[in-house]
Amino acid sequence: MDGESNTEAGAVIGPFRYPFFSVWIWPQATLRQILASRDRYIIPLMLAYSAAVAPLLMAMAYSGGAITWDAAIFYLALSAVVSPIVIWVQAALVIVLGRAIGGAGRIRDMVAAVVWALPPVIVAALGAWLIVAVAPGFGAIAGSDGSPEALAAIALATILAVWSLFILVRLTGAAHRFGVWRSVTALVAAFVALEIVTGAVRALAFQPFHIPAGSMAPALIPGDYLFAKKFSYGYGQYSSPLGVPATGRVFGAEPQRGDIIIFRSAKDPGTDYVKRIVGLPGETIQIKGGVLHINAVAVKLEPMEDYAGEGAAIKQFRETLPNGVSYPVLDMISESRGDDTKAFSVPPASYFVLGDNCDNSADSRYSNLGFVPYDNLIGKVSTIFFSSSAPNDGAQAEVRWGRMFRSPQ
Repeated sequence: MDGESNTEAGAVIGPFRYPFFSVWIWPQATLRQILASRDRYIIPLMLAYSAAVAPLLMAMAYSGGAITWDAAIFYLALSAVVSPIVIWVQAALVIVLGRAIGGAGRIRDMVAAVVWALPPVIVAALGAWLIVAVAPGFGAIAGSDGSPEALAAIALATILAVWSLFILVRLTGAAHRFGVWRSVTALVAAFVALEIVTGAVRALAFQPFHIPAGSMAPALIPGDYLFAKKFSYGYGQYSSPLGVPATGRVFGAEPQRGDIIIFRSAKDPGTDYVKRIVGLPGETIQIKGGVLHINAVAVKLEPMEDYAGEGAAIKQFRETLPNGVSYPVLDMISESRGDDTKAFSVPPASYFVLGDNCDNSADSRYSNLGFVPYDNLIGKVSTIFFSSSAPNDGAQAEVRWGRMFRSPQ
């Protein structure tokens, strides 16, 4: 079997009273003992791993500033839900692919193997966060400031991550009853398979996006995280996050007036944009006195209560399109340059888009964006799954609970 022994040189065969420590040195023997008895540590280890991952999620979401308790609790809960799912999926993939090369493991055994490879990761995370506790902000963990604390945290995390991989390889061998090289093969194949599955979901079903600016306020505001449905309009050259050289769309479907879309501009194909479709192919679009006109007919515009947002109050109106789609729009500046435009004739297979925050949006009114070709559509905005304010000048970041798990108007 690979010319390797399934036992570890120098392993002490016998009871390990403290498997959290023995797994670092004798991983296979420790796992065999764990599998032969009731593993009462697996759930605490998962929870510890979730607690270790939560600060990393917060670091990715916030570049600085304080984080409120409700935000910290949210990330802890999110990590506690997601981490076991990720562990189980990884274990299932390693089992399936390992059996294809002669393994004999069970999912239960591989879940235990993945979980018991986590102690170095947990220690690395805790150690890194202790080291950077005296450094300013989460940005130090990336070493962006070159501080000794950040460099020490990176060095510790790297060493323990490599040790964790070594333990995982040995534990995979114990679960499958084969040696190092087939363990490495199964793990690498599982990683590649997971990337393929994740890429397929992003390309074919749902892709997450982050809103960095306020051009679509109040429907979408900075700090919103959303999913776009990739199948709404079929699949084109930008359906894959990497983009593919192709023309036309497969399983194509026409967008509707009022849809909020993610797309690439014909003049800036490297950037994702989000706007609302107001003009369809063959129509004439013009803005007169701040009012949208479609084929020389003004759309319905009704005043609403001012929009407070996170700054000064802004005039707000409810705009209703000819097909009945209705949504709030903002008017920050009276008689701005975008309030009166020439008449635009929308070409075939193209769309005229506007931002709901009319005076703070680069959209089809301006030449730097222009019309949006049908082939450049990525997907339709579906659901806001998370939203938080950005910490500024030391101010606390807050989770916007009321915006989560809803579809924008």
